[in-house]
Amino acid sequence: MTDPRIPRFVTGFIGLPLLLAACAAQQPIPKYVAPQTGPTARLLMRGTMDPGDRYGVFLFDNASECKGMRIAAAGGPQRDPAAITIPATGISTVDIFVSKADKTQCRVRWSFSPRPGGSYVVTPRSTPGGCAGLILDASDVDKMKPEATLLRRDTPGNACVPLASSKSIAQLAAQGGANGTAAARPPAAAASGAQLPGATVTEDDLKALTGP
Repeated sequence: MTDPRIPRFVTGFIGLPLLLAACAAQQPIPKYVAPQTGPTARLLMRGTMDPGDRYGVFLFDNASECKGMRIAAAGGPQRDPAAITIPATGISTVDIFVSKADKTQCRVRWSFSPRPGGSYVVTPRSTPGGCAGLILDASDVDKMKPEATLLRRDTPGNACVPLASSKSIAQLAAQGGANGTAAARPPAAAASGAQLPGATVTEDDLKALTGP
């Protein structure tokens, strides 16, 4: 109940930021727009999803700082999206996000340097209690291998490790952690530190590209 001693315009002013914040939190993540000029590379998605799991692939306007997140593709069990083109003029950061059937979520985030004219495959995969994802160099489709320039950008509690502190795929392989795995968490925990544009990733974001 509103305290009658507080003027109405004051209570309205106090409630306005909360209302604006609620509206902002419900905004969908913008869709990725492929470059129309300049060198590009091809990015394909090949997921291995358990029943009821979905995945999304996100790119960033600012790849170094993981800012300006855009949804580029989404898929599910036996359903992979069409290939997309990405700039091949510097670093690209790819967020592999998995929404699991039990409503938990997980993500794996990589940066790499695509070559002009190159082809790459993103491999989202359901795992017991989490997910995994790598980016493969598909220049030779008969000998696909993890992209040599990969840098793992996420760690538990930090969704965007600075580039200078990110571990390379070679360093991770030496430590036995080059399989790109992540543990599933409740939605709020999975989004922590993700630097999303005013929104967490939701089922609606994925359904916008995959359908019901």
